[in-house]
Amino acid sequence: MNTRRRWNIVRVVLTTVYSAYFVGVMAAGLESSHPGIGTLLWTVAVGVANLLVLASGPVVGAMADYHASKKRFLLVTTAGCVLATALLALVPPGQVALAMLLVTLSAIAFSSGENLIAAFLPEISGPDRMGRVAPDTLSRCRFILSEPLGSHVCHTLAPFFPV
Repeated sequence: MNTRRRWNIVRVVLTTVYSAYFVGVMAAGLESSHPGIGTLLWTVAVGVANLLVLASGPVVGAMADYHASKKRFLLVTTAGCVLATALLALVPPGQVALAMLLVTLSAIAFSSGENLIAAFLPEISGPDRMGRVAPDTLSRCRFILSEPLGSHVCHTLAPFFPV
């Protein structure tokens, strides 16, 4: 499977499969008394994450540039995304607030990392190659590096937290 197709599958899983799991399993108890509340809560979690990234993006970027520590910031955001995502596997059904918190933290870390990745483009591409090195390519590299760690954490910890 080529990298482009694999990345599209990841996006589909994040946007459809886990959101459906959240609504159908995590918030199933709420759905019976308040139809549509699971979808609303999922949307709120993702919307809050996007709003926080929108507000914090320039500040995080300025701090990373000022301290010349974009790589360190990228490492922290990648680790935060992997950890929050791995912890989602351990949240039992019905723990909607915890799942929302982890989804929000994961989305914030992922999106903040995407902003930091884009900041590397001028450094890795000369004026003649500007516009040919895509942030999407760097995102794939980040995902490929973080996916085994996240999978390992989930498979290692899951037996200790039966659902």
